[in-house]
Amino acid sequence: MVPLLENATQEKREVFRLHNYSTSWDYLYHHSVAMSVMGGYLAYKMDYEYGEWIQVGLAGLLSDAGMVKVDQRVIEKDGPLTEREFEQIKLHPARSYRMVENIQALSRPAKLAILQHHERLDGTGYPLRLNHAKIHPYSQLIAVSDMYHAMSSERVYLPKHSPFKVLEEVLKEQFGRYDPTVIQVLVKEMTNYSTGTKVRLSSNQRAEIVFVDHTHHTRPMIRLEEDGEIFHLKEYMHLHIEEILE
Repeated sequence: MVPLLENATQEKREVFRLHNYSTSWDYLYHHSVAMSVMGGYLAYKMDYEYGEWIQVGLAGLLSDAGMVKVDQRVIEKDGPLTEREFEQIKLHPARSYRMVENIQALSRPAKLAILQHHERLDGTGYPLRLNHAKIHPYSQLIAVSDMYHAMSSERVYLPKHSPFKVLEEVLKEQFGRYDPTVIQVLVKEMTNYSTGTKVRLSSNQRAEIVFVDHTHHTRPMIRLEEDGEIFHLKEYMHLHIEEILE
């Protein structure tokens, strides 16, 4: 993983396109790698030292190791989980931690990140319902990466969403649950497009960005490729950017 993490720092666009490579049947395996690469990348962009962002990346890779102890029928279920089934899922961070706690190559903060990657700043997470004062910063890097990749990927019983729609959801609905600094870095890195960038819209139309509105990061002004019409996406809430093309 270390060479992959190092390479990811030079391949920003690919980091945020990892969701394109997974399908519902192999999601669980891709998800661990994606959490690793994204978590390490975000830590790198937040000026963590080399050894630290590598540790964050390794923590992301191993965060879901405890899922191996969950009943396979629960993992593969193609519908909403029952409360009892979800209780099984909620045990996986602690199980992951137990599986890695004696690995000397992992730092203590990395192990805490594995244990705490489903904790939320407002105390609504699991397995320990910790609040912001007791949550290690590494864990929030993994948590945000986990949430972003999960929402933008195809899963067994949930459709995938556009990464930009996911960002809007995060900015609108998740306030107070995730570290705002990590969220800001994610938004900045994903929406750091320039004038002339080619995009594909949710309507499947191709367009070019002509103006970036920094008060609405996910909704720039665009020019449609087919007829040259220019409009501001913030005024057309039924449309959103599906992906950046070039």
